[in-house]
Amino acid sequence: MDLSRRIGKVGVLVGVCHGFVGNRMLHKRQAEAIELVNEGASPEQVDKVLFDLGFPMGPFAMSDLAGMDVGYRIREELRKEDDELVEAGRLGQKTQAGVFDYKEGDRTPVPSPDVDGIIEQYRSENGITPRDQRTGNP
Repeated sequence: MDLSRRIGKVGVLVGVCHGFVGNRMLHKRQAEAIELVNEGASPEQVDKVLFDLGFPMGPFAMSDLAGMDVGYRIREELRKEDDELVEAGRLGQKTQAGVFDYKEGDRTPVPSPDVDGIIEQYRSENGITPRDQRTGNP
């Protein structure tokens, strides 16, 4: 944050999660736009209000520009990413098992052979050849 001030920029402090800050803001804006339509506004009305506020286009026109499939694919991939672990009861530190294993009272992540197996199975099912971590080659 200090660096951003020193170079005359406005820094944005964000937590760790999927997506860049801009996309995360757009996601929330889209959710609210959909809720406005659910409550009775038309997509055209929502887009016009945001356009009139100075946005180059509204959220619905932007979805059409980017392609509806883009958001759909992102949501699908996010669901797939965690589903298998959750279904296996690996809910994170609270269950001592998420992507990593955890010992009682210790937040130190420990590599999990179970998750390694899930990753290997996914790679195999999807025809993915992992790269050599030393060389970057398959």
